[in-house]
Amino acid sequence: MSDDKNIITIYDAKDSKPIEPGMTMEDILKQDLFVAGKAAMTIAGSYNIETLLQGKNSLKDVNPVNWDIVTVPVDPRNPEASDAVSISKFFAVHVDSPNRRAAWELVKYINSEEVAKATVSSNPGELSSRTAYIKERDGRSLEPFTMLKMARNGYPKGAEPVPASFYSAFDQMAQAEVQAVVESKKSVDEALKTMQEKGQDIYDKAKREQKNTEQ
Repeated sequence: MSDDKNIITIYDAKDSKPIEPGMTMEDILKQDLFVAGKAAMTIAGSYNIETLLQGKNSLKDVNPVNWDIVTVPVDPRNPEASDAVSISKFFAVHVDSPNRRAAWELVKYINSEEVAKATVSSNPGELSSRTAYIKERDGRSLEPFTMLKMARNGYPKGAEPVPASFYSAFDQMAQAEVQAVVESKKSVDEALKTMQEKGQDIYDKAKREQKNTEQ
């Protein structure tokens, strides 16, 4: 907290109540602080739009959120791509399939305009690769969901893949720093400084271990 007018609040999702028998949809929706109008922003997928619309129609004592969509933050070295972009469903034909022609016809149908149109109405939270049928939802453009490229199979010029062992160690350290802020043991700036310094140490160690393994 920097002064009376500028307050930084950290919300830990673990503090939310679990869904229990007897809870109404209104109870469940109110646990989403963004839907309830108590959080300034959220990082979520396309299905969250349906949650927002449910809140708009179901929460009688909550003003509807005036929301919009932007892309997730990007690496300045690779601003057109993001690790947050992924494809959830693949359809393919096994090379040894005894019914290869019939299987290819099914794949072709699944990716047809007919199915794309039906998906929009039957499952509005799901995004199709045929973007012509998912231009907007509730008056908001859905382009931010599809305008970035996938970055998982490529790295920015001069960058190297991060060793897998880095992530769990960094997450554990970062959670401890966030908890220190929540408990008022550290300021946000102090925690960020520690995360940057320790994060670099964790990355360097992971790279050394990776190099030793490859030798």
